[in-house]
Order: sequence, then C-alpha cells, then structure tokens
Amino acid sequence: MELSDLNIFRAVVESGGITRAAEKLHRVPSNVTTRIGQLEDDLGVKLFVREGRNIRLSPAGAILLEKANRLLDLARETREAVNESTPRGILRLGAYESTASVWLPGRLSEFQRNFPQVTLELHTWSLQSMIAGILSGELEAALISGYDDDPRFEKLPLYDDEVVLVAPKSKDPLARGNKNDFVLLSFDDDCPLRHQIERYVREEIRPPSRVIEMSSNHALLGCVAAGMGIGMMPESVLPGFPGHRHLNVHRMPKDVARKRIILTWRKGMRSARIDALVETLTSPKKRAKK
Repeated sequence: MELSDLNIFRAVVESGGITRAAEKLHRVPSNVTTRIGQLEDDLGVKLFVREGRNIRLSPAGAILLEKANRLLDLARETREAVNESTPRGILRLGAYESTASVWLPGRLSEFQRNFPQVTLELHTWSLQSMIAGILSGELEAALISGYDDDPRFEKLPLYDDEVVLVAPKSKDPLARGNKNDFVLLSFDDDCPLRHQIERYVREEIRPPSRVIEMSSNHALLGCVAAGMGIGMMPESVLPGFPGHRHLNVHRMPKDVARKRIILTWRKGMRSARIDALVETLTSPKKRAKK
C-alpha cells in the first residue's frame, strides 16, 4: 500500500465514482479501477459495495478513509515542513531556571509575537538532562553553560552571568573576622561551575559544615534570608527577590564565577525555528522590561 493508492482511493470516495475520480486525477477509468482492485487485494477486504453503476463505502472502506485522511494530511504537512522556510511547529527549548525567569521572558514574548505559527515549550531542566534532551531530539535547543568544545553541538554565545555568594546581613558567616561554621546552599544542578565554586569556597574561604542542594532559586534565597546558611546564586536573579536588600553579596574571581550562557543545538539540526530563535535572541531592539 502506497500513498498514491490512498490518494486514488480518497479521490474515488470524494468524487462519488470511478469515472469522476479518473477525470479529477487525469487518469483513465480502467487505471483507477485497477489500482482500487490492487488496494483491495493488498488489504484483503472489499472497500466498496457495488450497486449497479453506483458504489458506496463498505465498513472496511470507511475505516480506511479515516486512516487515509490522516496519513495523506500528515504526508502533506511533512512535505511542507521540510521545504518551508517559514518557522512553524513545536519548538521545545531548555533553559536554566535563572535564565528562564530573568533573561528570557521579554525575548520569548517577542518571539511569539513575530512567529505565531511556532508553539513554544520551555523546560527548566538540569544541565545533563538538557544535554540528553538535545541528543535524543526531545529538545530542539537549550540555553546552557559549558560544553563549549563538544563537537556534537553547534552553539551561539548569548550573555554572561556571574554567580555570587549571598548571606543574610544580620547573620553573615562570611563577614570579616567571622569564623563560625556555615551551611552552603547550592543550586541543584550538575553544572561544572557549581563544583568549581564549592571548591573555591572550601579552599579560599573555609570548608562549610554541610552542603545542601536546592532546586528552586527563590527557595534558596528565602532560606538564606532566614539565616539557614549562605547560598550560591546567579546575580541576575537577585533583583527579582523581594528580600534582596537584606542580603550581603560576596563576589568571587571572574574566572571562578563567570557563567556564559550559550544557545546550543545538535550539529546539523539547525531548523527554521532555531533561525527564528537566533534572530530574536540576538536582536538589538529594546524589549519590554522583565
């Protein structure tokens, strides 16, 4: 069974007969009759009930028509998609929570205005989950840090963020002269930067009594504000936290704390959707305040 067989079958149904279908398809009636007979032999069922010169769908033919419509429409959509330069379809994008909550909103709003035929799905996953998602095709692209030299990916640097250490002003274990033990609250991520910062804290400040992972930036900041410990946090997140004025910010050397965010996709898989995303994310135009 081929798509051309289904197209002939659907034409017979829509035209109401062999002769009119043949005219529509620019074929001779005998050719249409032969193709329908071959399709019936292939499926092992009768697709039409003959009533004199008229024909009507059999129960099996009605089932095939439903499936044929879906297959032929999907084939048409597929041809349009692979030959169409207009972005359309679903764009599954990954990003860190900090990027998704601070840097992306205004840009994604602009993307949706400019490319309404694209349905955007945003996933805030860990680094390794986003890498696996790109490789499996579950994600089309992601905004990540690291993997700069991985030959499996194509990439576009977008912006630099800086990770800082934050502590409550009223009880800052990193204040000058304070030697008290402290708990380090770390973002729940497998990013190499996290381990680099933890090593810096242990070696250059002093070892924390414990390291506690937290999956939410705002939950982490809330725990810091409550005096639970100090936390590592992308600096860009702080202005959106209601209690940020009650926190002390401790900076680290740039080579330790810089977090370069890069748009990444699988090599050879750049699509019209990714082109549209690149156009939006690199646009110099002013965007709505986030």
